Amino acid sequence: FLIAGVLTGAAVLRAGFRIFVGLGDSGPVDESAKVDEGPETREEQNIYWFLFVPALVCLGSAVALAFWPAFANGVHSCAIRFMDFRSYAHAVYQRATPQSLLAAPQLHGGLAVLLAVLRPLLAAGIALWAVYRIRVPRALRWPSHLEGPLRPLRELQSGHPGDYVAWLTVGFAALGGVAFWLGLR
Repeated sequence: FLIAGVLTGAAVLRAGFRIFVGLGDSGPVDESAKVDEGPETREEQNIYWFLFVPALVCLGSAVALAFWPAFANGVHSCAIRFMDFRSYAHAVYQRATPQSLLAAPQLHGGLAVLLAVLRPLLAAGIALWAVYRIRVPRALRWPSHLEGPLRPLRELQSGHPGDYVAWLTVGFAALGGVAFWLGLR
């Protein structure tokens, strides 16, 4: 989960850095990586301050989850009540107030704080590495000798929406197969 969270955060930050802040190198690393695409935005485009509010609320919530135990416990308690199917069914069919059957555990500890700090730092580092990959020393870039053998894997995902659906289906099937296999043990 740490790796998935870091890589997802890095992808979102990389897009945000490039699109909203304008950071990054202008061209691809080599001629073979060029793609015939137009720019995503006009050069002089005003970005209004209120468009940053949702991102700032998400960032503030993430910081509060990491460093404010009462907020984290409240969010966890709400999540448990949200997932409590029996209470929802009772509230809908019996017109009663839902009562959560589960209690929220206390969320705290040094490891939790360390991971909460480590995730965004790693995500920001990977995003900046991806944005400024031309300026990164050659030894730290993606090894160019791996591009040839990995080309067939890149061709499996063309960016077409159908490819996303197909690979999502493959992933769910693989996850279900592993869960079934683990359940048999």
